[in-house]
Amino acid sequence: MKLINKFFKLITSRVFVTAMLIALQCFILFYYSWQISFLRVSLNIGMRVLSLVLIVYVINQNNIDSTYKLAWSLVLALIPYFGPVIYLVFANKKVPKKLRCDSQESINILKTYNHSDRFVIDTYGQQPYLKDELMYLHETLGNGAYIHSDFTYYGMGEKAFDQMIKDMKQAQYFILLEFFIISPGKLWDTIHALLLDKVKQGVKVILIYDDFGTITTMPVRFNKQLEKEGIETVTFNPIRPLLQSAMNYRDHRKIVVIDNQVGYMGGINIGDEYANLKVRFGTWKDSAVRVEGEGVWSYTLLFLLEYHQLTNKEVDYEWYNKPAKHFNSTALMLAFNDVPSDGLNLGLEMHLALLYSAKQYVYINAPYLLINETLLNALLFTAKKGIDIRIITPHIPDKWYVHVVSQSFYEQLIQAGIKIYEYTPGFIHSKTWVCDDKMAIVGTTNIDYRSYY
Repeated sequence: MKLINKFFKLITSRVFVTAMLIALQCFILFYYSWQISFLRVSLNIGMRVLSLVLIVYVINQNNIDSTYKLAWSLVLALIPYFGPVIYLVFANKKVPKKLRCDSQESINILKTYNHSDRFVIDTYGQQPYLKDELMYLHETLGNGAYIHSDFTYYGMGEKAFDQMIKDMKQAQYFILLEFFIISPGKLWDTIHALLLDKVKQGVKVILIYDDFGTITTMPVRFNKQLEKEGIETVTFNPIRPLLQSAMNYRDHRKIVVIDNQVGYMGGINIGDEYANLKVRFGTWKDSAVRVEGEGVWSYTLLFLLEYHQLTNKEVDYEWYNKPAKHFNSTALMLAFNDVPSDGLNLGLEMHLALLYSAKQYVYINAPYLLINETLLNALLFTAKKGIDIRIITPHIPDKWYVHVVSQSFYEQLIQAGIKIYEYTPGFIHSKTWVCDDKMAIVGTTNIDYRSYY
């Protein structure tokens, strides 16, 4: 009986139904493309010519990784009667006009409400450590650079969540949360109960979550239930049973802001494995940074911009800009976001800038090493200059097939003098780069095509 119930639950689940409908659409497209091309010689020739034209087009695209070009060229060459259909459905990288306008609007808002100027970077930016890159982010994209903040780095998720829960209990005005994954369990139960208490106290709570990140874990009406409880909930890019490339765009960010006083950013999602409350792939090592002071406003702004774009609701930015505690620290902080609609690859560019700025060492934590040609050349060049590069990857992977690809790079990297370590207790999900005791990048950018492009 239990097996029957499980089977029924599986075939009626949102994931299964969506997957089957998409598979059906793929089959129909494949079948009719093959039938038309097979039965009509002229159409067959036409599809082959179109494949060749698209191969030439792909190869000549600018600002596109060579691995991407090779992959699509192979698809178009090996299945010419169906390849063009796949390409036109999934490889359309043209950004719709609305998204381009939204990106420009976000830049204008950042420039308007970020209360920093180039003096901060000129005075506190350490040459040659990313000063030019930080100035570019500030002047062109409106990202604010801040000092007078206090930072705490957490090398394990459970430590970050312990402090985060304490901070949320102190909230008086608002709590903003943005996560890729939310899974049921002890951690979510604790946070959920806390948020409900805060709503009753009159605290404004907004949650943004990615639909793909919760589709296998949370009930279908998850967002509706939270709305009834007084938690404003926004679903990023809801999964629909349609064959379209837009489904590949996901919100991978992890942001928590409390009253504009405290902010968190890092690799941690809301799930028991991230706090080692349950075992998945051994000990789960992740990281997060707690920011207190002026720099929190960067996180508040980035969250509110995403909220505004997703809901089209007007935002009173000044109401959220509660005065923050002033610290004597002059450590320079700049929070930046990477989106597919601005034509930039900031995650990759900042990683490259850090490598090329290094004078002594670069230490990297990376759950995946799907290294493209651009980054590979930068790693090899930097290592051959005598810079000490060390990379920690998982010993127990969450995706074995990805780990096999990661390991395929080991030999070439080691031959160049780069030291590779595997985190033997389990899985390392942390995405951190540290350079010369001078600078660090902590966030959600993986070393893979999806994060970079």
